[in-house]
Amino acid sequence: MVIVAVVLAAGIFRWSISLPFGLGTLGKTPKPEPPDVWGNITIPIGESAKLLYIGDASPEQQVGVSETRRAVEQALRERGEIQGMQVELTVLEDGCDAADATAKAAERKENPHLIGVISQACPTSAVAAKPIFEEAKLPYMVLTVTAPSFTGPGTLASFRMRWNEKAQGREAARYARQELKAGRALVLYETGAEHESIASEFRSGFRSGGGNVLDSRGIAPGVAEASSAAAQAKDMNGDFVYFTGSGQTALDLLRALRETGFSGGFMVSEAVQRDPGYAAGGAALEGTYASVLQTERGERYASWKEEHEREYGPVGEFSAEAYDATTLLLRGLELAAKKTENEVEFGRQRTISLMRGIAPEGVSGRLGFDANGDRVSIGKPILRYENGAWEEVKIAPPPAPAPSAPAEPPAEEGEGRTEGEVLPGAVAP
Repeated sequence: MVIVAVVLAAGIFRWSISLPFGLGTLGKTPKPEPPDVWGNITIPIGESAKLLYIGDASPEQQVGVSETRRAVEQALRERGEIQGMQVELTVLEDGCDAADATAKAAERKENPHLIGVISQACPTSAVAAKPIFEEAKLPYMVLTVTAPSFTGPGTLASFRMRWNEKAQGREAARYARQELKAGRALVLYETGAEHESIASEFRSGFRSGGGNVLDSRGIAPGVAEASSAAAQAKDMNGDFVYFTGSGQTALDLLRALRETGFSGGFMVSEAVQRDPGYAAGGAALEGTYASVLQTERGERYASWKEEHEREYGPVGEFSAEAYDATTLLLRGLELAAKKTENEVEFGRQRTISLMRGIAPEGVSGRLGFDANGDRVSIGKPILRYENGAWEEVKIAPPPAPAPSAPAEPPAEEGEGRTEGEVLPGAVAP
């Protein structure tokens, strides 16, 4: 009678029950979770996981490596344990040499305990190492690269902690059409570098806003090319020129436009605005515009910075991004971890899916990444050069975070926060 009652209960409540006397199992047996399609990182109990930090140690580097590294160390001190397992920081110095960066990345990715990479390598090295860490399906958190080609379809494990330069193109076009009322634009970019995609975004945005793009083409550096483009703008009765490239070419173009009597609007990309060669134009820049990009710092950035400087020393250019990258990586690993009596296992795809599905408020601002690994909450101010200085004339509100949907179902209730989670050192939005 007891066995019959148990059998009935198992059918009603979907229990899985082992029967005595070797009679087997009754009820619904939970389905085992399918294996991770990218494989697992498996670390025995008692051993530590390894987090790799890559710092730019080349003679040309202009950003403090020690400041960035200290932010990673701070995040590890606050949260450097996963399921009772310690996370140990290992350091690799980068010489800004593509071949050397590739070789070192290939060597380091063979470590079976490596759980991820935080890179403040120079852009040349960071880009060169990407295919190695992508192939290994290791979370690759990059602080320095803004070139459009770094991310895109096919990016699986890389996360850009700053902006994709091409994001400025459409906001620049929107401002030119709606605020400056430009109607006939010439879109120019310097050949031989990653400027065409920014120009393409401007062209598409200007046209979709009802504007007429007279021409969109690359020009080579030099006064002759600049003069030819300036003559074209005048001949075609253009009222706006957008240029992305180097500062010197931009300055040559601006001076040539002035010489032709061009009175329309002139706007440059962030690459130009940041170039000291363009700043040398001085008074010639009066009345011109620049489209730029920035990460909007989180509400607690000021208090985090104060605490960091008190405990660890000065904050560097990439410190906030490094801190958030480390904390996000640890959070994704924590949610993905499966601990047994002998080991801790991290599914590679599950870890990265969870990281992309989290949109926390960090000290560097709201995170959240799209399907290509680009950060989605980026500010796109427009600057105007007036009275010898750049002044912000408009700040476009940052778009609502739209991280890509996780490749697996989101974490079950109780596993941890996802959307809107607050990382340590930040407050809820």
